[in-house]
Amino acid sequence: MTDQTSSNVVAHPASERTALVHKTDHEGVLIINALDGRITMPLMDRPEWADGYAVALLSERHGFYATRLGAQYADEHKFPEAFNVADLAWLVVNEDQDLVEIDADSEYRMDVLADAFGMDREAGAITGKDLTEIELSLDRTRTEGEVAALETAQEHGFGSATKDGTNG
Repeated sequence: MTDQTSSNVVAHPASERTALVHKTDHEGVLIINALDGRITMPLMDRPEWADGYAVALLSERHGFYATRLGAQYADEHKFPEAFNVADLAWLVVNEDQDLVEIDADSEYRMDVLADAFGMDREAGAITGKDLTEIELSLDRTRTEGEVAALETAQEHGFGSATKDGTNG
């Protein structure tokens, strides 16, 4: 058995991976740990807009986009060149020195989703049909049994159920 003291334990290389965070129309960036969201740069080097920011909630962002974009999230949005501060929820130290959570900007995220789906939010052209198609294209929650039942129903027609709700 080897001795596991702090002098001979090496950190996992991914634990040192960093990411940049910027704010639209503002100068400066934050450098965060890409795994846990901690800000890794000294306090004096942080931009003014980042006063009080402590930890970016990266897993919250991951969950938000993964459930809405599926595989497209992994391909295009998982690790951008730089995160926008509005796209992240944060733990922030307020004026009373309390740690509080602030949510990501929902309008910013809706713009990201609209862009991913090729929709123009400004035009107001999203119809109920468009939303239904999006929802159906992202529906990956059916079990094998449910898929088989759906295929059977499609083959035999959905109207073949009796009034008591059974087929046949």
